[in-house]
This record gives sequence, C-alpha cells and structure tokens, in this order.
Amino acid sequence: MNLNVTVIDQLFQGYRYSLIFGADETPRTYLKRIGLDWNRIEIGYAEYLEGDNLLFSGTKEDEGFPFLGLNSIARPLSLDKIVHMELGAIVFPLRNEEGKICNLYLQKIESKSNRGIYLNKKGLYPYYPHILTKRLFLITDIINAASFIISGILDNREAVLALHNGKRLIQHDAAIESLSQLEEIIYIK
Repeated sequence: MNLNVTVIDQLFQGYRYSLIFGADETPRTYLKRIGLDWNRIEIGYAEYLEGDNLLFSGTKEDEGFPFLGLNSIARPLSLDKIVHMELGAIVFPLRNEEGKICNLYLQKIESKSNRGIYLNKKGLYPYYPHILTKRLFLITDIINAASFIISGILDNREAVLALHNGKRLIQHDAAIESLSQLEEIIYIK
C-alpha cells in the first residue's frame, strides 16, 4: 500500500476528532477502563472505514486481517470501488524518522486479543527515540507501550518503542543502532 504521509496524517486527525468530539461514548469508556487518557497521548477512534482499497493490500499470511472478520488475506476489490466496513477500533499513529505520521495501528475495541492491524510496516510507536537515549524499553504491543508512557515512570533519557505485534522490525534495529548513548535495552512482554 502506498498511501503518502499527508493522507495518513489527515486520516488520523479525522479519527482523533471522532474520539474527542464524537457522540459515541464507547471508545472513551473503553480507554478509561484500560487506563489510557486520550488527552495525554495521541489516539483516535475509527467507527467505520470508508475508502478505496484502504486496508486491502496484504501480501503475506501475517498481513491478513482476521481481526476484521476476514478469513484470509484481503485483496484489492477494484480501484473504483468504495469500501465501507464497520470497525469500532482505537487508532494509534506511528511516526517516521522525521516525526511524521506514516502508519496507523488499529485495535478493535471488542477484540479479545491485543493484536491489531497496521496499514503498512513503516514507522515506530510512539516515535523514534532521541539519539541520546540511555535506556530503551521494548514493549510487545502498542496498547501496553501507551500504558507505560502514561504511567509517568520514564526518566530523562529513557524511551519506549512498541514492537509490531511482538515482532522487531528493521526500523526498530535502525533506531536502536542510532542511539549513541544507549546503555540498556529492557524487553517487556
């Protein structure tokens, strides 16, 4: 999928607006229940998804969308068709090296799993760590990484990175290699 950064940013801003100003209390109640304060972290809510081929680009088994009720990898329907899909998902932005939103992670509220979907394999959550980071916490998923950030236990020169559904990707390794003052990496499951 080749959505440009501006489109993904605009999509996220719409989801953010939906969370803050939307009439549906479900996402705010859910976030309060799991301890995530939408005023302290960037998070949005996707009640539904509507667009042309937006999520239809999986090429490998693990890029399928079983979380959306699809049994196998979703393929593009057609370039001129509009997709409308009920979602009910909280949405987190992932950022590139320049700090721009380049990917979104969607976690269905009613899911029993803490595994969600990504629009693509780009970016890191919450952002690329500062090069002077001394201690880095790698956390298996975005929800727990967000909770860790909100907990307020991070000191100066400490940072958090969420893995992509528990997997360390090339961009994680590149970010880690760029940390000139790194002394310790702590994995949290």
